[in-house]
Amino acid sequence: MSTRTDQPSTPSEPDESLHPRSATRTWATRVLVALAASTTLVWIGAILWGMFGDVSLPGQMADETFPRAAEPICKVAMADVAKFPPAHESVTPEARADVIDQSTERLDEMLDDLRAVVPATSDAKWINMWIDDWGVHLDDRLDFATRLRDKGADEEFFESEKAQTQISKSLNHFAEINDMESCVTPGDV
Repeated sequence: MSTRTDQPSTPSEPDESLHPRSATRTWATRVLVALAASTTLVWIGAILWGMFGDVSLPGQMADETFPRAAEPICKVAMADVAKFPPAHESVTPEARADVIDQSTERLDEMLDDLRAVVPATSDAKWINMWIDDWGVHLDDRLDFATRLRDKGADEEFFESEKAQTQISKSLNHFAEINDMESCVTPGDV
């Protein structure tokens, strides 16, 4: 004879002996959760920094006094340079050199005008360096004109380097990030 107990069935608890939870698995889960949380926080920080953080670019001036004064000076100078015939379309190397000399003379006047409006601000050092670099660019133009006269049409325009690239790239970058679009190099030689 068998005895039978009629007890209500209850859900059985998982048997830990069938699926033991290893310490490695627990540790790996915690690391993954921490990694996901930290990645999320980094992205939230980056988005907030982009929205509210410092948005100035390297080389951008803190004071806009000079760009506001420089842009009209450069605009007039570049309009004057554009009145010269395109140097590369000159019939002879000597004629091309003459055009380069004349346009470079006008650009040199532009630099004198720019130096006259450099404000006494913390940006003055950087502005004067930029104007000095413009002077190097003008020297490169004059050197090219001399070589055209002395050696002929096979000569090429070479620029001095700054930061391992053509100085005109540095000049143009500074002009562009400071809203002085008319102050980029004319590219007319």
